Amino acid sequence: MTSQENTFLQTIVSAIRQAPMEIVHDICERLEHLSNNYFSEHINKIIQSITQPEVRRSISQLFHVWKNNFPNLSPISVSWALKASAVTDEMNRSEQKIELVWTGPHTSNSPYRQTYQVFMDLICSAKYSMLIVTFVAYDIPEIAEALLKAATRGVKIKFIFESPQESEGKVTLNAFKAIGLELARISEVYVWPLDKRMNTLNGKHGSLHAKCVIVDDAKALISSANLTSYAMDMNMEIGLLFNGGDIPQQISNHFKKLIEMDCLVKISLDNGRI
Repeated sequence: MTSQENTFLQTIVSAIRQAPMEIVHDICERLEHLSNNYFSEHINKIIQSITQPEVRRSISQLFHVWKNNFPNLSPISVSWALKASAVTDEMNRSEQKIELVWTGPHTSNSPYRQTYQVFMDLICSAKYSMLIVTFVAYDIPEIAEALLKAATRGVKIKFIFESPQESEGKVTLNAFKAIGLELARISEVYVWPLDKRMNTLNGKHGSLHAKCVIVDDAKALISSANLTSYAMDMNMEIGLLFNGGDIPQQISNHFKKLIEMDCLVKISLDNGRI
C-alpha cells in the first residue's frame, strides 16, 4: 500500500468517526447519483449541506484527498468505501469492553491494571487523536515523552487543563512545564474561562475537575486520577476503561461541542493563562 493510499483510507476512517450514521447515508446517496465525470460544484454542495462543523471539515478533507490523489476514482467507489468503513466502525463500537483500572494497595486476587500502565498503553495505541482532560498535571516525564512521540507520528492531541489564572489559586502548578514546551507547541491546549463558569451567591465558582482520556474516539479512560506521578503510581485511584462501544465517541463529541460553544477556549504559551 502506498503512502497516498494509506492517507486516503485514514481520511475515510477519520470522517466516519466524526459523522453520525444518517449523515454518512445521505452523503453516500448523493455520491451515487453523480456520474463518473462529476463536477467540483456538486461535491461542494454536499460539503455545504453538512451543518456540523467538525463533520464538514472531515468530509471536506476526505474529498480534498480524493480529488488531488485519486481523481479517477468514481463517486460510487468512494460511497461504498464510506459504507464499508461505517459498518465496520459500527460493529467495533457495538463490541464494547469495560475494564476496571486501579492504583493503590493490591489484594491477593486483584487482576486490575494500574493507571500508569493503562495510560501508557493508550498513548502507544493512539493512531489519530487523543483528548486529555485533567485538573492538574505535574512530574510526568515518561508520559510526556510518550505523548511527544505520539504527536510527532501524527496523533492530534488536545489537552484541557485547569489553570492558575482561571482557578484563582486553586491550582498553582504550570501544566505547560509538565507536558514540555515542545509538546505544548504542537498540541492544542484549552481552559475553562471564569466568565463561562457558574458562581454561588457569594462569588465562588466551580472547578474543572473532570479527568478522562479519549483515544481515536474508540477508547476512553474515565478516572479519579489526575495527570500526576502520584496519581499514576502511589495514590488510591479508580477508573473505568471503555474499549469500543459509543461511550468514547459521546465523550469526545461533548467536549468538541463545548469548544465550539467557546465554553472551553484555546490558549497558547504566550498568553499566560497556564
